[in-house]
Amino acid sequence: MMAFAVSCIVVGFLFRWAAMRKLGSDFSLSLRVPSRIVETGIYRIMRHPSYFGSLLIILGLTLLSPVLGVMATAIAFFASRIVAEEDILRRNPDYRRYARRTGVFFPKKRREVEHTNLGE
Repeated sequence: MMAFAVSCIVVGFLFRWAAMRKLGSDFSLSLRVPSRIVETGIYRIMRHPSYFGSLLIILGLTLLSPVLGVMATAIAFFASRIVAEEDILRRNPDYRRYARRTGVFFPKKRREVEHTNLGE
């Protein structure tokens, strides 16, 4: 169990690092309209790699030192944060097209992507 927990933490940090590096100066802790929509690197397969990484880190820490409610609180926080961020980002038509092709945390199935592109 310890090896899995540490792996979650390491992989989580790698996701956060990749997201922050790819966004560069557009990475922000505050919710704001970005200057550009990034669709390459880790963002090619998921829309919120930084949040995904944070959840992995919290999962790993919870497994190492279980504290009731930590994971549930983290999930609730990130879910509400993603909803708020998506509301801002979806104002941009480029982001709406990007969101049809990529999943929030996991890649969309090829068939699902093809289906959403039929209307374009």
